[in-house]
Amino acid sequence: MQIIYAPSLREIKDIMITNSTLGYDIALCECLDSAGGGANIEILFLPFCDTKEDYNKKFLDSIKHCNIKRISSLKEGIDSSFLVSDISNIVYAYSLFCKRPSILFLNGFDEAKFGNDRLDLLLNTCVYCAYSHKELRNIIQANMDRKIGFIEHFLASDIA
Repeated sequence: MQIIYAPSLREIKDIMITNSTLGYDIALCECLDSAGGGANIEILFLPFCDTKEDYNKKFLDSIKHCNIKRISSLKEGIDSSFLVSDISNIVYAYSLFCKRPSILFLNGFDEAKFGNDRLDLLLNTCVYCAYSHKELRNIIQANMDRKIGFIEHFLASDIA
């Protein structure tokens, strides 16, 4: 199973912020790596375009114990099972381009309310929200394919 991990912008302002953010990214990828329940997991790392290369290198050097490789575009992950991000809007591009569900990992939040508009409809159609590592593992181990029909219906409908 291939999983794309596409975090939002990562900035290196000082050593504490860098280490904290690296810890978040490493823990998330370790969770993804172990979530397959014995299935062979390959993580495809798609860094945000404006994240400095120093950060990406530090991250990849720290996570070598996982089966991870860097990709440069969604096209390289078109056959992946799903995409995981934090707050990046790439979840929409992935779900609509690949017609597969995405997961927003909002660690530390209790819930996310996005309003009652077309963007909220798109989010509910394409995206699962996980608020803890346990919830993330449960979503991955469940049948995520049920959203595929919703995505296809959304793409075929009149959204005007």
